[in-house]
Amino acid sequence: MPEKKKPLQRKKKQIGTPIIILIALILIFFIFKIYRDKTSTLNDFNECLSEKGLVFYGTTWCPACSSLVETLGGYESVIPVYIDCIQNQERCNEEKKTNYVPEIQINGEVYEGPRTLESLSVITGCPLPN
Repeated sequence: MPEKKKPLQRKKKQIGTPIIILIALILIFFIFKIYRDKTSTLNDFNECLSEKGLVFYGTTWCPACSSLVETLGGYESVIPVYIDCIQNQERCNEEKKTNYVPEIQINGEVYEGPRTLESLSVITGCPLPN
């Protein structure tokens, strides 16, 4: 009798493994989809910020700059508005109006308000990302 149970147990394990793999793949798909949707809406938001004249001067070693970059969706997402002052020293020296980073300008005027999606949305009129 014990010999008959072993093949049955193996069959249960063989069925269980593909189900677990399938569930894991479904979860990975939805996590990726949510991340992609969030990133694309942040890309649209950053494009709008750029169209409204917002420029964000920063450096990769600055914690406040890195935090704002993450808020805006990461370095690839902020390309329309972000100027790295290490890689673009001459441009930063010519355009920045203060001696510190991060500096945000909107149409050449320094913006000193809160650095949140909500505040940037209000000041520029860009709709908040979903």
